[in-house]
Amino acid sequence: MKELSGKVLIVDDSKSATRAIRKILEQDYIVKIADSGEKAVEINKKYDPDIILLDVALPGIDGYEVCRKIRSESNSRFKKIIMVSVRTLLNHRLEGYTAGADDYLVKPFEAEELLAKVRVFIRLRHTEKELDSLNRKWGIFSIPFFTSKPLSADDGRPTGTGLGMASAKEMIEAYQGKIRVASEKGKGTEFSLYL
Repeated sequence: MKELSGKVLIVDDSKSATRAIRKILEQDYIVKIADSGEKAVEINKKYDPDIILLDVALPGIDGYEVCRKIRSESNSRFKKIIMVSVRTLLNHRLEGYTAGADDYLVKPFEAEELLAKVRVFIRLRHTEKELDSLNRKWGIFSIPFFTSKPLSADDGRPTGTGLGMASAKEMIEAYQGKIRVASEKGKGTEFSLYL
């Protein structure tokens, strides 16, 4: 099977860690590096990576906050975030997932495991984007609710005004009579509406 190409953003303040990860990935993927949380948020907007490998302990804002900031952006819908850290306790991993991470990899790790995770998440991101494109073409919309901006009632995209998050109940009421399938996941942090 041919590997799908993709863009990876490595976020770590350790030059030796970024060198090692870059060496593992650069033959198959386009790689950029950020050495702080602030730079990661800035580079993410311009570079639009498929996967972000995000260290937890960073100068300035930590990896958890970076993850939350990226998840609040409208273009992060299919982006995959893997927290990479020496922190091994369950509560550290759970905090990563709560912040919006898709996976958590404990340092030190084997190169094969990192490559396997990146391959899986690249494939998943490409599949999700392809399905979204087909759904939009066929008029089936899946609306992500990883936003703190209110949603426009006509197309589900953030309006960019005001504060707050549309709840599942509000979206069901807004689309009443047009809903085929609606589902809530977690504690209201993700919700999909299919019209």
